[in-house]
Amino acid sequence: MTTTAVYKILILIPAVIAIAGLSWLTQRVPPTDTQQVSRTEISKSEETLPAAETIAVEQPSSLETQFFSPSEVENRLRTDVSTLASDEFEGRGLGTDGLDQAANYIAEEFLQAGLTTNWCDNGPFQEFTLIPAFSRVPVGAPKIVLSIGGDSNGSPRTPPSTLKADTDFTFLLRSDRAPAKCPLVFGGYGITAPEWNYDDYHDVDVTSCAVIIIRGEPSHVASRQPGNSGQPSRHASVFAKIENAIAHGASTVFIVDSHSQQHSSSSVRTTPSGLLDVEFSQNLFSSAIPVVHCRPESLNQFLEDSGQLTIHELEDLIAQTSAPHSQLMDSIEADFSSQSPKHRQLVKNVIGSVEPLDPEAAKTIVIGAHYDHLGRDGWGSLSLGADGEIHNGADDNASGTSVLLEVARRLSKHRDELVHRVLFVAFTAEEVGLRGSQYYVREPVVTLNETMTMINLDMVGRLREKVTVYGVGTANEWNELVSEGVTAASLGAEFINSGYGPSDHAVFHEAGIPVLHFFTGFHPQYHRPEDDAEWLNISGMRQIADCVTEIVIEIGSGRSPLTRSNDSQSSLWSELVTADFSAALARRHPGLGVRVRATTEDPGLEVVEVLSNSVAERAGLKPEDRILKLNSTEVNSPSELQSLLESLNPDERTTLEVQRRSLTLEFRINF
Repeated sequence: MTTTAVYKILILIPAVIAIAGLSWLTQRVPPTDTQQVSRTEISKSEETLPAAETIAVEQPSSLETQFFSPSEVENRLRTDVSTLASDEFEGRGLGTDGLDQAANYIAEEFLQAGLTTNWCDNGPFQEFTLIPAFSRVPVGAPKIVLSIGGDSNGSPRTPPSTLKADTDFTFLLRSDRAPAKCPLVFGGYGITAPEWNYDDYHDVDVTSCAVIIIRGEPSHVASRQPGNSGQPSRHASVFAKIENAIAHGASTVFIVDSHSQQHSSSSVRTTPSGLLDVEFSQNLFSSAIPVVHCRPESLNQFLEDSGQLTIHELEDLIAQTSAPHSQLMDSIEADFSSQSPKHRQLVKNVIGSVEPLDPEAAKTIVIGAHYDHLGRDGWGSLSLGADGEIHNGADDNASGTSVLLEVARRLSKHRDELVHRVLFVAFTAEEVGLRGSQYYVREPVVTLNETMTMINLDMVGRLREKVTVYGVGTANEWNELVSEGVTAASLGAEFINSGYGPSDHAVFHEAGIPVLHFFTGFHPQYHRPEDDAEWLNISGMRQIADCVTEIVIEIGSGRSPLTRSNDSQSSLWSELVTADFSAALARRHPGLGVRVRATTEDPGLEVVEVLSNSVAERAGLKPEDRILKLNSTEVNSPSELQSLLESLNPDERTTLEVQRRSLTLEFRINF
């Protein structure tokens, strides 16, 4: 062998080794939980490798770079969101096969990404039962029993009367909190109209009672409307009557038809017996109580047999006297306990995690997104004409679920950098009151005191100029970390300090955990059948995935600690509509418990936030409501509302006039 040949061989050996190393990297499968390579093993191997091979180990392979290229990421996001928001998944509503299909799809993607999924008895599925308040699933033959107290010998004066579902009544609103026996009260038309000096609840207490309410409104009230157009007032709607009864503490509502007014409408479904065939979603109201539409004849016969005035006779008295005639029905009780057992649905959160090298020493970062939506029946739909149409919920919240899956794929490739666990939770039943996240917080798979933070992705598919990030005030480090994340992802952003809001992060915030919530805003397709994938900004979703990944790597690697802001609660209180807090306490009420803002386009004040367990929450106010009046006085600025609150006597009656979408409602405030 010549000297030249030996020299060539010596030159080629390192090159061959380097090429072999590159080939190995491009073909190897990402490590699963059972294939992880420890830091010690990596360190030892690097000590014996030539320089060229060491460089090959530290650089991402061309395959991995391609996997996370913008085009590849957007292709996956498009595939995920189009699948979840397809008609095949039936709007991912409770009780649909599509919801289970979505859960299985998410679980499979977790597995494909290399996540640990053996968190629950059934692998990735955290199962629990749910009694949907609005279920149309047959539950046997519910019935209501009316009875009256016995005489001095204990014998009933009138035999009980049994009202049967679909014959004597239909449900307008269901609840899993149906009372057993409760007193029966006649509540007139169920109207509180201080502008007309009329209140059916003025001389009767309906707290924990079943209240009978007549549809429509008395003629003398209708005649007081401006212009007397002949159209019913805002007080006449069934929705307003139910909300008013709830505000007055009723536990059950019987809606009955007036004998002097016509209520037929081609836009409202009825049963063959003329009963309303419509059910409201429980999350439309401040509280879910049983509400039925009842044939007045079914009640009148029992009232007449027991020697009391019938509904129609009481209605005539109101017309003759132009005054309410609300009253406790003598010793009559309504018993809902005889209803057949309620249908229970098995629902499930889907859980997977990226485990760090030392799981025993790790804390946990939760990243969440709800995957349920409204389903086929459109419960909670804002499309008045929807009748069984599929609400695909592409933005709400197939978009957040798809970004969740993409962040999981990203972080599974960075597990060697993590010293903290990242737990991905796809929540169910968010649309019916955050039920999935509430269950998780009650039954966490990782204790809450070991949970560093929760990052929520809800409606992130319609990025326009900026993304709104809620919860930035809940941890001392959030402002800097989120600023760096949005800059790295080339995002415009608006920061909101508060950790409250109508999505799953609020449950974790109430449990004392720092939160973030990414949100790209409402749009005309929200909660309508038109919320389809074609409207989505896929590149914007990729940018949000980039941002969340950067933030989680920063805190998950241990480079940036995360501490809950000590003044997160006090900063929230400083935004509430109230005077000096100590002075408010001296007056025995700490304000309404809302954060509001004035807008130039609309009158009144928009409710931005309702504080948990506040006066406003107990009264039934919700975000996006618009406060128009306090005790008949118009309010158009936060300072006006604050001044009015300062002048209140909390022992006196206080009312708020509130616009909720197309409805104008009145709420009684109890400090």
